Order: sequence, then structure tokens, then C-alpha cells
Amino acid sequence: MLKRTSLALLGEDIKVAVKMLKASLIGNKISFSKDTILERAKQLGLTPSLREIKSARPDLPTTYWAFFTIRDKSVIIKIEQTDTPLVSNHLKITCKSSGTFGSYFLDFYDFISDLIAKGIFVFDRDNPKEVLVKDPERYRKILDVLENELSGKLIIPEENIFLPEPIPYKRRVYYYFLKKGDKLIRLDRIGKTLEYAIKRIVIVPQDIIRNSELILEVFISATEEPGALWAGITPTWYSIHRFLNPCESSWSSMASYEEIKKYQISFEDKITLDNELEKLLLRTLKGIYKEVLLKSGLFRLSSTTPNNKQGTNIHQEVQEFLANLGRELELQSITEYNLGNTRIDVAWLDKGLLKFAFEIVIEGSILEALYRLQNVNAEKKILIVKDDRLKEAEGKAPNEIKIIPLSYLYNRSKIDLIRHLLL
Repeated sequence: MLKRTSLALLGEDIKVAVKMLKASLIGNKISFSKDTILERAKQLGLTPSLREIKSARPDLPTTYWAFFTIRDKSVIIKIEQTDTPLVSNHLKITCKSSGTFGSYFLDFYDFISDLIAKGIFVFDRDNPKEVLVKDPERYRKILDVLENELSGKLIIPEENIFLPEPIPYKRRVYYYFLKKGDKLIRLDRIGKTLEYAIKRIVIVPQDIIRNSELILEVFISATEEPGALWAGITPTWYSIHRFLNPCESSWSSMASYEEIKKYQISFEDKITLDNELEKLLLRTLKGIYKEVLLKSGLFRLSSTTPNNKQGTNIHQEVQEFLANLGRELELQSITEYNLGNTRIDVAWLDKGLLKFAFEIVIEGSILEALYRLQNVNAEKKILIVKDDRLKEAEGKAPNEIKIIPLSYLYNRSKIDLIRHLLL
């Protein structure tokens, strides 16, 4: 139902489409008729205007267009008066105000075809023009559940287009972050995410947006064709009303990498690009665009962090990252360093002496990691923990052990990180 939406919508807006689908179920048959649609609209307290278009050809059906409004949105339903539901009927929701873009579009033909393919709808054996619902009661319950799930929700499309043809390479990707205090939280990791061919649909409670201060939109685009190569990353601050009131103009302001890097972004919330897009951006971006990519802390790049190979977990990635950093400092760097009765995740040695001992806790026991560090004879003892376990670690660690959140490793430049480790 949501794969063709390009407009942020309230769940209550989509409920109109759900109710129209309910109205199309007559007994165990699917029927999109003018009378049933108009009757359901009236039950919803709507007063649609109707336009009738008769074809000059007698073999073609009469088409009806029903127009009505819900709050700040216009709803259009196209109904071809035929004895089969498999025609180009559709429902479309757009903003009433001019100058706004995007719409919600439900193609009833596509919807019915998908459910026929899934075995939920079937053709009537006696009349192949009619479509039947195998289990009408279950179908109604599914629509009831969907209607309830949409209550109090926001439906937010995040475009993710990959077009290899006819252009050799084209990408358009959007990511959204919510600003809460000194943190940026990636939207598609909250609530429910539906993945489609060219977009993600994120469904989140409206209160999550209302309780945020700002929205950061990160727009990434890249095009490569014969004789031309262009790419850009544009971060923009928006008022939360961009989603809560998408049909109204809202405040916006360009965001700089200096602003963004001040915020905490958890390791999991960072944007991971596919290899081809990352290489193209690194090769093409200049000036402020490249600074956003490399210095904002929004991205987790394979070129500046350990490769995320298949089967490699975060713990191993951080081990490799620290090991490589130690080698850059011309120290002997060893992972899984064995000390006889214990083993630590990463060790930096200088002339055989243990200078830095690192333990990394992603899902494991913080107490066990602290115990190992306390029993190691090293000049610096450092515990790396996931951001959401930082307070737990700080509450348990003795003063001799430095606690560093995972995001710090990727939010800061190597110089800043090394300075922090040496302090």
C-alpha cells in the first residue's frame, strides 16, 4: 500500500485508503463501484464532488472522478464503471497548497494483482472478470489491524534510487536524523522500516518527531555518464513541521560539517555507503561536500575504518581499527594479546613493554572487561563501549581506566583521537 508514496503523511491520511479498500469488499467479491465509494466517503463525513466522463466509444466504460478534502490534503479517486476490478482505478492524496511536491498513490490494479500473486485474492472460476477474497473475514481483520497500526503514526518516505540505465550510474539517497540534545539519531533505525526497490518507508510514532528539536536531512546524489561525473552531499536542518505538517512550508537552513561533528552519533546510526558509491564520492567530491563526507562524523567509511567484510562483527572491526592506529604510531600492535592467565583485545607495545591495553565491549560483560584491565600492567588502560552502555561503564570503572564511547572513534579525526588517548 505504501510503495508509491512520495509525501510524508499522517497515519490518519492513509486510513482513507484502508476504508476505501474495506468498502470495495462486497460479500466475498472485490468491486470498485462509484456508489460504494461515494457511500463510504459520506460515512466518513466527506462530501465529494463527482465528475463523469463518458467515452465516445460505446465499448469503453464511463469514468468517474471523485474529489474531496481531508484537512490540508486533496483526495482524488478514479473509478471506471466496469464489471471487473482489474482496471486502472486509483486513489491519490496530494497537498491542497500549490508549490508542494509529492503524493500518496494507491493503484487498485497493482494492489489487487499483488494479492492475487500472493494467493489472498483469486479469480472466480465461473466468471474470470470477478475477483474473490479467499477468506473475507481474515482480510477485514488485516485491514482493521493496519488501520489501528497507523493511528498516531507518521509515514515518511526516504528515497533511495539506483538507476544504472539509461545513465551508466545514478544514485539519489536521503537519510534523516532527529536532533535530541547533543545527539543525532537516524530515523530509519526507529520504528518500522519497509524496504522497496527505490525507497524506504519509515513508520514512526508522531510523538517521537514532536519530542525532537530539529530534523537533519542528508541528501546524497551521484551521477556518472560518458564525459560527465557529478556528486554532492547536502545536509540541511529542518523544523520538525517538515514531517508533522508536510503541506506547509517550514524553516530550513544548510548545515555545515563543523556544526554536525559537535553531535554524538552512535556507531550504528552512522551512514554506511556501498563500495561503488563511496569510491565515486571520494573521487569526485570537492570542498565543503568532501568535508561533510570525511569530517562530519555522519559516515562510516571503509576507506577510513576497517572493512566491514561479510561475517565481520563490530567487535572485530574495532579491534582492527585500533590495531591499525597503533601501527601508524609505530608501535607494535597485537590483537588478542595473551598475558598467560588472561587475554586482552588489543595491545600496543613499545620495545616489548605494554603501553596501551584496550578492551572492547559491544554485547559482552563490562565487569569482565574491567577485571582484565585491572589485572594488566600497562601505562594506559582503555575500555571501548557502545554508546548506550557508557553510563553503565562509567559507574563501574575505577579511575585508572579511561572509558571511550564507540562513536568517539568515528566522530573524531585521528589526531583528536590520538590526543584523547594520550591524555
